[in-house]
Amino acid sequence: DETISGAGKLGAAYTTAQKTIDNYTLVAQPGNANGFFTNAAIEVIYYYKRSDAANVTVHHYKTGGTTPVASDDIISGTGQLGLAYTTGPKTLANYEVDASALPTNAAGTFTASPIEVFYYYKKKDSGRVIVHHYEAGGTTPLIADEEISGVGKMGETYNTSPATIPNYDVVSPGPTNASGIHQATDIEVTYFYRRKNAAPITVYHYKDGTTETVAPTQT
Repeated sequence: DETISGAGKLGAAYTTAQKTIDNYTLVAQPGNANGFFTNAAIEVIYYYKRSDAANVTVHHYKTGGTTPVASDDIISGTGQLGLAYTTGPKTLANYEVDASALPTNAAGTFTASPIEVFYYYKKKDSGRVIVHHYEAGGTTPLIADEEISGVGKMGETYNTSPATIPNYDVVSPGPTNASGIHQATDIEVTYFYRRKNAAPITVYHYKDGTTETVAPTQT
């Protein structure tokens, strides 16, 4: 508070003025900001409010670009100039925050200029997709298993297909999980194959030098 002495000033004019206060704005000029000294004490009251700051905008992008993985967060700067703000990453299905690219301005102070905070996210690792190719009726492998990596693929789709194996046809219907979504655990997809039909073999038994049958023909 300020006190202006009234000693020897009855009837004289007085003046007051607002203060310049960082981050604050005067609400209104008091009606008695200027006047005349009287026999009664005079109180002049100035009211201030915290000034408005610019907003803080928090972006949530896929690592390596500006593809949003969640909507922006807007932290209003109304009446916040000079106050502290804090932000944090979101919890997103199938994603984790990229710890190698955390924002340096995740926390700070509201200013008159807009502030942008960027969080980057990458897909979580999932389990593998392992594709078996077995002979029908068992677990005898006809070719080596195929493996689809799950690195950075949590929640993404996968697709498999039967192999082309000489002398074999794939059994229909195929596996119900031939296509699907990468999960936290390994997925096994199994195709079964049956040996193709061949042409028959006919065995003849002839008398030497002739076509005279000496034993029944075998088929």
